[in-house]
Amino acid sequence: MTAIESGEAKSLEYEQLETVLAQAGAEVSAAEGHGILCGLCCVRPVVSAGDWEPLILGDSLPATQLVADARRYLDQLWRQGVRQLESPECAFQLLLPPDTRHLSQRTELLGCWCAGFLYALGLAGDEAYARLSGEAKEFLRDVSEISRIDTGVDGDEAEEQAYTEVLEYVRVGMMMVYEDLRASRQPPGANGIH
Repeated sequence: MTAIESGEAKSLEYEQLETVLAQAGAEVSAAEGHGILCGLCCVRPVVSAGDWEPLILGDSLPATQLVADARRYLDQLWRQGVRQLESPECAFQLLLPPDTRHLSQRTELLGCWCAGFLYALGLAGDEAYARLSGEAKEFLRDVSEISRIDTGVDGDEAEEQAYTEVLEYVRVGMMMVYEDLRASRQPPGANGIH
C-alpha cells in the first residue's frame, strides 16, 4: 500500500505523485496540480474528476495504463485533500516536496502551488473574489507575489526558516479562503435543513 492509498501524510506522497504524473505526460507538476485542486475546492460545491483532471493531465492524453494510474492517484489525492480541508483539527497540508530536496527546488514548487491555486480561483471569476474578506483578498495579493518567488537561494538556516514561515502562511491563508467561501459553495437547495 502506498502512502497516498493509506492517506498518511508522508513526504513520499509528493515524490510518488510527481513520478506518476511525469510518466503520464501531465501538463503541470504535482505541486501546481495540488494548488489547482485546492483552489477548485474553495470555489465549487462539488468538484468532480471531470472538473480538474483535464487541468492537470490535459485533454489529449491517450488512454494508457500510465494515464489510468495518474487518474487513480489524482482521485486518491482529491479524497485526501477534501478530508483534510473538512477536518476540525485543521489537518490540511500543502503537497510539496520533502525537506531532502534543495531549498531552491522547494521554493520554486511552492511558487508553482500558488500559481495553480490562483489559476483555479480565477476560473470562478470576480464573483468568488467579491465574497472574500479583506484579509483573504490581501492574502491572495501575497500569494500572487509568492507565485513569482525568487528561487536563487542558498539554503542556509535563515532561508530555511523563512521558507517554513511562508509555507505556514500559505497553508493558513488557504484555509481562510476556503472558510470565507464555504457558504457560497453550498449546492443549490442546500439550506441546512434536513
